[in-house]
Amino acid sequence: MKAVIDLGTNTFQLLIINLKGNGNFEIVYQEKQAVKLGKGGINQNVISPEAELRAWKTLQEYKEIALKYGVDKIYALGTSAIRNAENGQEFAKKIQEKLGIKVFVIDGEQEATWIYAGVKRAVQLGEQPNLIVDIGGGSTEFIIANAQQVFWQKSFEIGGLRLIEKFMYQEPMPAQNIPKLKAYLSKELKELDQAMQQHRPSILVGSSGAFTTFAAVDALHLQNKKYVPPYTEIDLPIPTFEKIYQILLPLNREQRLQIKGVTELRVDMIVVGAILVHYLIKKYPFRTIKVSNYSLKEGFIFEQLQSL
Repeated sequence: MKAVIDLGTNTFQLLIINLKGNGNFEIVYQEKQAVKLGKGGINQNVISPEAELRAWKTLQEYKEIALKYGVDKIYALGTSAIRNAENGQEFAKKIQEKLGIKVFVIDGEQEATWIYAGVKRAVQLGEQPNLIVDIGGGSTEFIIANAQQVFWQKSFEIGGLRLIEKFMYQEPMPAQNIPKLKAYLSKELKELDQAMQQHRPSILVGSSGAFTTFAAVDALHLQNKKYVPPYTEIDLPIPTFEKIYQILLPLNREQRLQIKGVTELRVDMIVVGAILVHYLIKKYPFRTIKVSNYSLKEGFIFEQLQSL
């Protein structure tokens, strides 16, 4: 039995798995907590003392759960908040010393590689290029790929918590800040623009996080269905996303929590995430959006854990 903890900038995710001999795995337990490791320090490249305390509490809980399940090895993946913080390496070292959990602090390139490895096992990517997007708290990864290969990938430090601190410092989102945020994205994503012109993907594939929230809002709020997230691809037509975007944007935090499908875990970042996706679908001629429930930690399992 193995455990993988994704030490995200916003969310810590625990996945306990039983590895199968055929290269697959069975999920035994999973949990997510909004630790907000980057809160109060993300744009200053520091992990605040308050964020550290929240992280310790969650990691101790996760270790206890892992031990109850008989896990013999815990792997932890440190992403944007840890790799960019001046005290990030010190924080990772403390986790190993105090909890015996080794933290792999990965760069944006490795993060994108493992995201692709996870997504391609959940979504039928086909022969034509797709744009895979993973919106994290600290960074957002963009990968242009088909089922066989990656044509281009890059991690940008424009994650949800960074965008909230810059543009959403009050609730609801100030209307005048929406075009400012989109102008900022246009400036920051020039390399993406060049890659999009070269490869011309027509499908946007959203990796976990905000995208699974959009899918849940579609099912629970718009269609009034029961929603059980499948570990396969979910279709999210662009007109449906547009409806969700228009619903969420004017609401404050409390009002967003009243929308079926919006959880406490995602309520803070969902607005800036929606603006980022809206920016992409207006700028590029996508035919549709697909959603993957597999992301970084599943990609790590497929690419790394199976070979250990």
